[in-house]
Amino acid sequence: MTDKVDFYGDVENAVIGDGHQVARLSNVVNLHLNEGKKEVQRITDYQRKRINVLVKEWAAICGDKEIEIYKIFIADYGIQYFRELPIEHYAKVKETLEGWIDAATAKTDRALDQSRLLPPTSELHKGHECAVCSEKDVAIARAQKHVFVNGCLVLVLAMTCGWLLYKMPAPTAPEQVADNTCYFEGKAYSTGGTIKVDGDLIKECISDATAGKSFWSRPR
Repeated sequence: MTDKVDFYGDVENAVIGDGHQVARLSNVVNLHLNEGKKEVQRITDYQRKRINVLVKEWAAICGDKEIEIYKIFIADYGIQYFRELPIEHYAKVKETLEGWIDAATAKTDRALDQSRLLPPTSELHKGHECAVCSEKDVAIARAQKHVFVNGCLVLVLAMTCGWLLYKMPAPTAPEQVADNTCYFEGKAYSTGGTIKVDGDLIKECISDATAGKSFWSRPR
């Protein structure tokens, strides 16, 4: 065979006879192998931040931790980290989170609308009234406690002042005259009584008929 053959296509196809033969002037075989596995494009930083905002919002509504919400999508899409999520699934994850949030928000809005339509005698209104009454009771009890404490302090101060006045000694002047009795250093002397003072001087208790009282004479 003098003609040269050039194969176009996979080797396997060429082997089983599915190749195209073209007469060539040289003995050259060109093999076109399958291209390598195409690299999967991951979500961008902007998309990841957008998903994070939705995850935070849903976590605040449902009460779950953010990591638990991420684990749901990690398990669904068979990835190790959420940042490895293929970009083709971004829209689906975003729509899922928005659907959860919208459903929960609508449910909350309906509950608020129903609560506004409840009559004043409803359990909610009664609970509010009970809370107000409880606050008033606490305030009254606190005021009564302050009044009781202040009253006790006033009573203690009054008793203390009375006791001090009772225990306070009577003033002892060197000389004291009352009616027909003379006093010296807390002792009573009748008219005619004498005492010694500085320099062995003597003072006598004498009576003043005009004033009707007794007093000490000058030292002599």
